[in-house]
Amino acid sequence: MIVGLVLAGNLISLAGITDPNPLGPVSEIGQYTPGFEVGHSTLDPNIGFTAQALGHRAMLDLLHGHLPWWNPYEATGMPLAGEMQSGALFPPNILLLLSGGQLYQRILLEALAGIWTYLLLKRLGLSFSACLAGGAAFALNGTFAWLQNAAFNPVAFLPLALLGLERARAASLEGRPGGYGVLALAGALSVYAGFPETTYLDTLMVVVWCGSRLAGGGLTRAQRRAFARKAATGFAAAALLAAPLLIAFIDFSARANLGPNGGSFTSVHLPSQAIAQLLLPYVYGPLVAFADPAGILTVSWGVGGYATVLLFLLAAWGLLGRRLRSLRLVLAAWCVLVFARSYGEIPLLGHPLAWLPGMTHVIFYRYSTPMLELTVIILAALGIDDVIKARRRLPIAGVAIGCAAVLAVVWVATEAFRLSIAPGNGDAKFATPSILWAAGTVLAAALAALVIRSPRSRGALLVYVVATNALAMFVVPELSGPKSVRIDLAPVRYLDRHLGNGRFYTLGPLAPNYGSYFGLASVNLNDTPIPSNFSAYETVHLDQAAPAAIFTGTFGGPPGTPTSPVSELFLNLAGYRAAGVRYVLAPPHDAMPARQTALTLVDTTPTTWIYRLSGAAPLFGTPHADCRVAALSVTSATATCPVAATLLYRETWFPGWSATVDGASVTDHGGALFQTIRIPAGRHRISFAYRPPEIVWGEVAFLLGFVSVALAAYRLARPRAAPSHT
Repeated sequence: MIVGLVLAGNLISLAGITDPNPLGPVSEIGQYTPGFEVGHSTLDPNIGFTAQALGHRAMLDLLHGHLPWWNPYEATGMPLAGEMQSGALFPPNILLLLSGGQLYQRILLEALAGIWTYLLLKRLGLSFSACLAGGAAFALNGTFAWLQNAAFNPVAFLPLALLGLERARAASLEGRPGGYGVLALAGALSVYAGFPETTYLDTLMVVVWCGSRLAGGGLTRAQRRAFARKAATGFAAAALLAAPLLIAFIDFSARANLGPNGGSFTSVHLPSQAIAQLLLPYVYGPLVAFADPAGILTVSWGVGGYATVLLFLLAAWGLLGRRLRSLRLVLAAWCVLVFARSYGEIPLLGHPLAWLPGMTHVIFYRYSTPMLELTVIILAALGIDDVIKARRRLPIAGVAIGCAAVLAVVWVATEAFRLSIAPGNGDAKFATPSILWAAGTVLAAALAALVIRSPRSRGALLVYVVATNALAMFVVPELSGPKSVRIDLAPVRYLDRHLGNGRFYTLGPLAPNYGSYFGLASVNLNDTPIPSNFSAYETVHLDQAAPAAIFTGTFGGPPGTPTSPVSELFLNLAGYRAAGVRYVLAPPHDAMPARQTALTLVDTTPTTWIYRLSGAAPLFGTPHADCRVAALSVTSATATCPVAATLLYRETWFPGWSATVDGASVTDHGGALFQTIRIPAGRHRISFAYRPPEIVWGEVAFLLGFVSVALAAYRLARPRAAPSHT
């Protein structure tokens, strides 16, 4: 039933009514027809820049038998797996090799998230209807609907981690060995999913859940100690399994420019108007469809999902129950803390989470939404279970709380329109349907609880209301996707024939990171983190006005200044040549200044004009010696020199690079940006290779984690001797 609901939620995309593939809209080499509704189908274009482009590159490397440690097609080369957002070692990313693979991957993760939520609620002892409602709500949750970049991936493993804790607790109660394997796998997969901010915040909820279940009733002192050991072992095994990627990420981050994430997000939160979006997702219209003069809506669209009034109403009912009382109270307190940190509306309560390590580098209000959603959904499922099992129907207090919530949301939405949205802007038309829909779902749930006598019928109607609400909210963004997309592959074919081992620079078409998708080296990037030595080179030698992590060729200087990507290009031609840039891509009819002779127009396509830049430096060269150097690949070359010479390899130097000359290891030196080695006189074959430093310890740790989980599974599955009787 959950899988069917997920398929229904994605039916518009599956049927081709709208095209969910970001390749055309994001890469700027697509021509597309706008969708049925204004706005966007997702909040973050990194669904294309990083999740699709870099994820596809990583899967191609794996397909060809190479671990995706390095990406030679972005900037002047940079780590790939350690960059994280590519999900380079995330198993479901293998679907990115298929046409439409991103959609299939999302459907898989949505279905798994719903099923694991169902199993978690079932293990808590809830009724079938309550479990099904909770699974349906989380399978089509607000984060899945609105955020589809790498932040999407770890969300599915949050309920699996909680399920792993419950399995460990059950094993402790029964005195069984093992029981921590599911927790270990969930933790490891959450890391491999490729978005450390989401994984970190989800881990906080797992720790809170663990503390609640450890301190709650029903466990003896010995059972508590056993549960604590199993939970600690599960966390440790997860870290061991994820060690290769963690080592690559930590090593990269220590030598990287973190871009916006290097700043402080301690005091950053959403405006109060965004609270309406949390409960009435489309009260301000489709995703980023409209702006307002004060810029309040522009900021409020920084949210990472929604929960809806209905779920908050059911969660309020869940607070009234007695069973699992301590867990309910802890979840409610956690919900308040997360809300206070995200919206800044409750003095002091938002500070405890801000004090946690690393929190200054995390956009909390955007990436904490999944755990807020799951917290509310679990409480809502508990409320449904109470309504189904109650001898008397819903207390009047529940109806009062629901009505108060609806009125509060209506008031906040009305104030937002009055204060910030210009009359006649057009987006106010979405407010009334949003409010009516919320009121209708609340009324339907209240009627089910107050009027229907049969517990089974009450449960069935509540499941129907929850599933219908989740489905209706989920499909709205799909209507904003393009109806059709036509990809202009002519620029790709031209560069594939002529670029060789050189690089290109784009002023828009074939957008940053899509060179990685097609296997064409681009000096542009739109990524975080990036190598600090490339960041320094970009700032001095390529574009002084562009943000370090958003070197896209489309960002100019501050408003009111004449600085533009084109002007920076011509001011820094020597820097582009030294970086090996042979071609420049520009939008059609965006002619270069006539006085410039360095660029020659060589090809035109419907989306792209291609210019050749004269004097580009080769990937391999000997600037101070008369040698004949021929590139064999992006990592190897032959060189014939009359005397000993220094070979310059124009690939970003980073700890972990090694070099060989005729198979013998030589010292690889790092300059300001590029690599150099000494080669003797004569003809030689030179090869370079990259592996993250200390990765061998990560591989050893992975094997230890694998053995630990396998041993736990074996001990758990081994038949136990029947008790003897006298």
